[in-house]
Amino acid sequence: MKRPDGGASPAVSAAGAGAVAVAGDATAPIATQIVAEGAAVAGHNIQVGYAGGDVTVLLDRVDYRLELCRPAPVVPVRLPRAQQGPSFLLDPHRQVVDYRPRPVEEERLRAWRDECDELLSVLLLHGAGGAGKTRLASRFASGCYGRQWMVVQAVEKNPRLTAGETKPLADNVPLLVVVDYAERWRLSVLTSMIESLALDHPGRRVRVLLLARPQFGWWESVSAQLDGVGVDQDPPLGLGDFTTDPAARRAAYADATAAFAARLGAPSEPVTAPADLDDVAYASPLTLHMAALAAVWACVEGQAPPERAGLSRYLLGHEERYWSATTDVTGARVEEIRRAVFVATLFGPAPDEVTACALVRRARLADGDAAAHRLLDVHGRLYPPLASAEASTVELFTPLRPDRLGEDFVAAHLAHPLAGQLLRSLLTDEPTGPDAAAVRRSLIVLAAAAARHDTARTALFDRLAERPRLVVHATAPLLDLVTAHAPRPLAVAVYRELPRFNTDLSRAAHDLARRLLDTLPADAPPADRAAHLQTLGMRLSHLGRWEEGLACAEETVAIRRRLAEADPAAHLPALAMALHSLGTHLLDVGRSAQALPVSRQAVDLFRELATADPDEHGPELALVLNSLGIVLSRLGRHAEALAISREAVDLFRELAANDPDEYLSGLAMVQHNLGIRLSRLGRNEEALALGRENVELYRHLVDVDPAAHLPEFALALTGLGARLSHLGRQEEALVPTEEAAAIYRRLAETVPAANLPHLALALRNLGIQLSKLGRYEEALIRTREAAAIYQRLAQSLPAAHLGRLASALKELGGLLARLGRWDEALDVSRDSVEAYRWLAEADRAAHLMDYAIALNNLGTQLSRQGRDDEAVAPIEESVTIHRRLADHDPDHLPYLASSLNNLGHRLFAIGRVLQSVTPTREAVIIRRQLAEVNPPAHLLGLIETLHGIVRVRTSRGLDLPGALAAAEELVTIYEALARRSPAYADDLHAARRAVADVVDRLRQGEEAAEWPVGQVEPPRHR
Repeated sequence: MKRPDGGASPAVSAAGAGAVAVAGDATAPIATQIVAEGAAVAGHNIQVGYAGGDVTVLLDRVDYRLELCRPAPVVPVRLPRAQQGPSFLLDPHRQVVDYRPRPVEEERLRAWRDECDELLSVLLLHGAGGAGKTRLASRFASGCYGRQWMVVQAVEKNPRLTAGETKPLADNVPLLVVVDYAERWRLSVLTSMIESLALDHPGRRVRVLLLARPQFGWWESVSAQLDGVGVDQDPPLGLGDFTTDPAARRAAYADATAAFAARLGAPSEPVTAPADLDDVAYASPLTLHMAALAAVWACVEGQAPPERAGLSRYLLGHEERYWSATTDVTGARVEEIRRAVFVATLFGPAPDEVTACALVRRARLADGDAAAHRLLDVHGRLYPPLASAEASTVELFTPLRPDRLGEDFVAAHLAHPLAGQLLRSLLTDEPTGPDAAAVRRSLIVLAAAAARHDTARTALFDRLAERPRLVVHATAPLLDLVTAHAPRPLAVAVYRELPRFNTDLSRAAHDLARRLLDTLPADAPPADRAAHLQTLGMRLSHLGRWEEGLACAEETVAIRRRLAEADPAAHLPALAMALHSLGTHLLDVGRSAQALPVSRQAVDLFRELATADPDEHGPELALVLNSLGIVLSRLGRHAEALAISREAVDLFRELAANDPDEYLSGLAMVQHNLGIRLSRLGRNEEALALGRENVELYRHLVDVDPAAHLPEFALALTGLGARLSHLGRQEEALVPTEEAAAIYRRLAETVPAANLPHLALALRNLGIQLSKLGRYEEALIRTREAAAIYQRLAQSLPAAHLGRLASALKELGGLLARLGRWDEALDVSRDSVEAYRWLAEADRAAHLMDYAIALNNLGTQLSRQGRDDEAVAPIEESVTIHRRLADHDPDHLPYLASSLNNLGHRLFAIGRVLQSVTPTREAVIIRRQLAEVNPPAHLLGLIETLHGIVRVRTSRGLDLPGALAAAEELVTIYEALARRSPAYADDLHAARRAVADVVDRLRQGEEAAEWPVGQVEPPRHR
């Protein structure tokens, strides 16, 4: 926006390397004056955080960026009349009152910066609005700049953020990242940004300074997530009393009055301090400065200064007098200006003229573009942005600052009769209303004002009662306000509009659900208690508090069952849904066998209900069928699970065709699970096609609502990677699997307990895929991290996670062995065996086969270290278990053959040649039978067994007749394969040469075994 004289309007600008910036969200700027520690550096006055202006971006990511800013002009000694409002004088960015040192806090920050051994460390600087966080951070940033640190701002992205020029970050320079209003960031973005700093700047010393107002539970959530990824955190630094010494406080008051008098051109005579200056309220720099400014004006006017309780009212009165003094020049009425400032403080600043004009017109502050431009020009003259000479754009519709004064003004204005009507016209979720970023900011401001003012709280609650859907734009502090103060009907209405899952609101949503249950009237119907228990159980599950969620689900079912027995028609649907929820919670804690009858009952009830009323209960039937399929699959009953999953998909396809907005996400979910069923049954091409379709479905859903669908999208990506891997397309598989791991890592930072299992799965899959590509070192890193996560999870909930830990350990042991790290591999394999032993004792049907495989692998590891004597015992136990399983289910025959083959080799290696013949012979027989039925699946196993017989026996010169029989069978197999493909010609030639070698050695009279492997009539296995 150009000035009327044609020059460039003042605006915020970004800087090149070496500038100092203190960060904030894009709508809440702070100022930094660059000074070396102990001395000012002339000409540096950095203003940051504005949506407008020229910006230099040092690092640009999807959700945030790092910025530098250019210096801006220093405030003149005497202000023109147009800039004598309290908002301008009290704004910490203007630095009208000199910074007053806080030596204790400054030393603490210096020690954190210089003495912490960690490369990356985080410190929270917290205090109430007006406590001096901005000025202290500015001082610290200035000192860092003087010591050759690069200081940047971290800005959370939103649609209002202006574009910037991207430049690389200088190498080998320590980095300070300051995040103002950190409590307003989405938790997932904030923690992801912090963790990513270590990845984006390896080897660089990085300090992250978070500035925040105290928020219940906020820092605990951030800290827990940073703990989960190993980020160092210095103890939080709270800003308490500005000065504790009475004399120092009076000196600070005198300095402030002198500074304000100088800026206003008032007499410099001393101003009497308030009688209660020793009160703790004046420990806040802003409160002290407000009192000083009010006293200067009162002295000029010959009046007594206001009491502390009336400071805001007095200063806001002066703000209106400042407006009145400009009406002759601007032509705007005071009421017009008041409403414009109200709108700007709630929704501003605007990123561009179009957005600002639209906001003005919607507020009915102007009719038409010309009138809107005139009002914007008036507002810009009254509240000019912090400026830079180089900038060519202006931040429009600047809020009233400082924040606390702006919040007080909003609360005061809401007492006006027309303010409620204005709020209703602007604070809306209609498509024609302000954009989501503006609505979110207005709710942040209203929540902050409502925390201190009843008028603001009443107005906010009234608007939420009219439009509870607005809560989808809310931050946790607003939900906390509802939890603490809203009447129960409003709290219920707000809760109903909350997303079922939102990573940033998980803790606050749980607290609201808990309040609704705890405040339920004693005489409330049992059905109401059951409903609240069920939703609380869901919220507990989202926080990873699985056992507590299960307890809620069990109590819910007990209540619903009693009600259904008394009145089936009224309560059977609710009982069926409660059973479905209970089955899900049982799965969460690893109790799959107990979940099966519960899930079957839910399906039976909904099938009966859907038969009578398909429109009402068809969607619920589809949902519970999907859950039953998961339970059956967890129990290894894949064929049954496939049939159930197909039925669920068919139902959801029909539902989504009629109402895609409602059921598309459900279709994506059940299709994902159907893909798993198909893959488990070896139908990988079908599973792959379904997986691709599913990823595109979820990608669309994430574009619409990322917070709601990001976890499912990551799960779909994990599934697609697994399908591609099963088909041998490892390079392709890496792409979706790496994307899934990145998403889950971010989600795990927000709610670690709920998302760490998924992160571990994605990492484990990455390890498998990298291993298949021969990238063993990279695979080892991913698999080791997955195992470490499972280890931590299994310690708190072994039934749910010990099986996954055992599997990850099995893969980790194999990777270590491939890399020749035999001792580590053996230790890990022993841990895997012990985990599977514990699981098999607890649930033989689910884990006995895994235990047998782990025993076989342990034997292999021992053998590779030359400890064949020790290897025999675990392999023999593996054979015994696999034989028992194969007697009941022929699907176990391949595993039996593998263990028999391994046992034969180990016995042969320790000189028990005659005993080795029987297991080796049986392995050949089983694999031969399997290959006859399904050559693609089992011929390779037979070939490997025969090759092993030839290699081991010829190398030892033992059982040469057995080696000859195996070599001749290999010739027969390769002759058949070579007739179909010339690619096997070399293999055939090698097999014939092996036959010739064995024949030569036999002719030389070397020892032969008594029972050639290939000459025994095979027993038939079922």
